[in-house]
Amino acid sequence: MTFSTEDYEDVISPYEDPLIINPIIGQNKIWKVMVDTGSSANILFHKTYCKMNLAGEQLEPCNEAPLYAIGGHPIQFEETITLPVLLGKLPYTAEKLVKFYVVRIESPPEDMPGLDPKTATHCSNVQPEAKPVKQKKRTFAVERQKVIEAEVEKLLEARFIEEIEYPDWLANVVVVKKSNGKWRMCVDYTDLNKACPKDHYPLPNID
Repeated sequence: MTFSTEDYEDVISPYEDPLIINPIIGQNKIWKVMVDTGSSANILFHKTYCKMNLAGEQLEPCNEAPLYAIGGHPIQFEETITLPVLLGKLPYTAEKLVKFYVVRIESPPEDMPGLDPKTATHCSNVQPEAKPVKQKKRTFAVERQKVIEAEVEKLLEARFIEEIEYPDWLANVVVVKKSNGKWRMCVDYTDLNKACPKDHYPLPNID
């Protein structure tokens, strides 16, 4: 895999974004696959597998040792599947049979307490001329307020977040009801996103 000078246009250094490719896996166009050169396994999330309509492709039981994710959390492999993977565009293509480990991952914060910043750290490329924005505090209905308090307490106990007294940027949380009736708490990063360079290859989820 090579890169030309055109690929480096609009790239802000230091460049720490993940490498994303869109191969054809088992006759399915997969739009976003994250490439991790340090990974010891090819992971296929079960929810993605279910969307691929792999008629006739059989999952094989797996009794191998578990995979250890960030923070040392073990993820037990349940099944594997071998699929053809096509990369590139004509006339420059390559196809190979790849063994995937099918996993079901739902990791709440309490499963990864106190994640060391040396393991994973996110940095926002804020434009130097951008002025910090402190959003005005929003009020919520009683039901949503209880959801927010419970979620914040859970994140504090897991040491995923910490309290600060004098923030430069301040964003409100947003509570959204999911299709299963449960609530999801998000953060309104609208102002911060406006102050950062546009990502031409956004990553809403990892296939």
